[in-house]
Amino acid sequence: APHDPLHAPKEFIEKYKGIYDQGYNELRVQRHENLKKLGILGENTSMFPWSGLPTWDQLNDEEKAKSARDMEVYAAMVDYMDEQIARVFGWLEKNGEMENTLIVFFSDNGANGALPTAYPGYTEEFENTFDNSLENRGLQNSFIEMGPAWATASMSPMRLFKSFTTEGGILSPCIIKLPAKIKNKGKMLDAFTHVSDILPTFLEIVGIDHPSKSNPDIAGPMGKSLLPLLKGNIESLHPTYGIGYELHGFCAYFKGEWKILRLSQPFGTGEWELFNIRQDPAESKDLSEINTDKLQELVSEWEKYKDDVGIIYDPIDMRMIGDHK
Repeated sequence: APHDPLHAPKEFIEKYKGIYDQGYNELRVQRHENLKKLGILGENTSMFPWSGLPTWDQLNDEEKAKSARDMEVYAAMVDYMDEQIARVFGWLEKNGEMENTLIVFFSDNGANGALPTAYPGYTEEFENTFDNSLENRGLQNSFIEMGPAWATASMSPMRLFKSFTTEGGILSPCIIKLPAKIKNKGKMLDAFTHVSDILPTFLEIVGIDHPSKSNPDIAGPMGKSLLPLLKGNIESLHPTYGIGYELHGFCAYFKGEWKILRLSQPFGTGEWELFNIRQDPAESKDLSEINTDKLQELVSEWEKYKDDVGIIYDPIDMRMIGDHK
């Protein structure tokens, strides 16, 4: 949560009335600037160019009103979720377990920009069973979504959103509160970590060996424990190994500060692109033509990764998505 269909209690939605009337293009710029002010992004971080979607100014008044309402509902869902997290924290504190608890909070992917028509079974007949009027959006018997434009703004300044192997689709913030027994001063880190590191971290903190240590027939975890990093050893987790991705035929491979990316049309050229994601997290500068050796090195490693894990590469033409009403 929050995921479409977007729903929240009416009183929570009303709290955000008018907040997004400036539109998604302005919000995208504001969030980019705020991330730089907070030190999460460097001052020279560029923004991936806006393309393929109508700008806010191209919408008519009715479209703007409904779109702004959808983002208000989304914000209300985040607010409501936060209230439930507070309930969990309250229980832990009341029962004297907060200091004994490891808490990890992160998103599983970038913002969801999919339209309902991308889902199997979402037909025009099904759509007509809902009341998606302006007044009822986000309430009972409505089916609304953030949509690709607000998702792009939410992932500012990154490229695209959920379902893509771009940074906008897979780069996720993560907040970790350690148990009190692990001495640590809170700080913000930008070391490369991966979701596969979570399990080894849990196991090391509670002092349990993965069963693969005693049974060679069981595959071991792919990731590494983050505990040294969380204790302050910043250099402990700069990976020398590569990490591969494939999703819907969209491919990526990371190694150190380098990333290769291949997107099918119309989101890319279908060819490998190369980025230095430490310097250019928005993937706005393709370096494949000026650093061909690094490109070929990573492509070769991705091909090995593909064979090792059994990827069946079958790219789909995303232009067809949403065309099956």
